[in-house]
Amino acid sequence: MQRIRSALNTIEKHARAIPIGVTALIVLAAIARPYAMDIARVYMDEAGMTQQQLVMGPGFRVLIDGHETSIVGNDVCPSEDDPQKVYWLGGKPVYIPATGCVVIGPATKEVRVRLVEGASEVWTVDRRERNGFPATLLKRSDGEFIAQVK
Repeated sequence: MQRIRSALNTIEKHARAIPIGVTALIVLAAIARPYAMDIARVYMDEAGMTQQQLVMGPGFRVLIDGHETSIVGNDVCPSEDDPQKVYWLGGKPVYIPATGCVVIGPATKEVRVRLVEGASEVWTVDRRERNGFPATLLKRSDGEFIAQVK
C-alpha cells in the first residue's frame, strides 16, 4: 500500500508541473514573437534581400465586383528562374509567354491591365507592412482591392 501511495504522489507532482511548464512556454513565446520579427527584418535588410517582382501571367484569375474574371497585362514576362527575384502569383507556368504579364517591381506605382471582357483599367500598387513584413495590394480606381481567385 505504501508503494502505491508513493507512486501516486510522484504522479501528482508531475501532473502539477506540466501546466506550469506549458504556461511558461506560452508566456515566453508571447514575449519573444515581436523580437523574432525584428530579427528577421534586420537579417533581410542586412542580407540585401530586395523585394521580389510579383508576376501575374496572362489569364490570371481575379475577383472584380465579386465576379471571377481573367486579366492580361502589358508587360514583358520575365524569364528569371530565381524565385528570390521573381515570384509568380498562382505558380510559375510551364510555358512562359513573351508578353501579356502584369509585373509589379519594387518601384512600380501602378499597373495597366485588360480584363478579358475588354475593359482596360489602371490599378494602383499599395505597399504596406503586415506583421513586420512587406505586403503588396492592388487597388482599382474606385478604391476596391483586387483579390486572387482561390
